[in-house]
Amino acid sequence: MILEANYAVEPGRREVAALAKSRGAEIFEVVTEAPVPVLTTRFQRRIQDQSRHPGHQDAERLMEFVDRLKTPYQPLQIGRFFRRVDTSQPDAEYYPRLTADIWKVLANMSG
Repeated sequence: MILEANYAVEPGRREVAALAKSRGAEIFEVVTEAPVPVLTTRFQRRIQDQSRHPGHQDAERLMEFVDRLKTPYQPLQIGRFFRRVDTSQPDAEYYPRLTADIWKVLANMSG
């Protein structure tokens, strides 16, 4: 089971933990981060290239997005696996490391 979202810490922690328990799933949390200027530039580029459906109202929500970035994201940190990943470089070398770390945890779970 894969979830992608920005969760409010307390309600999110309860919801995700209950969902995982009800499905017999383990929680692997990966928080992707980049500096605010990088994220803002990416958001502005999305607005310019119109790569998302107009229903997202990205242009109208730009300032709301920038304001939200001023408050650091609080991860849930409730699973067996937690990593923060800096995604400021588009072709960063973190993918192989991250994948290897996840496989190690999975191997330990089955053995």
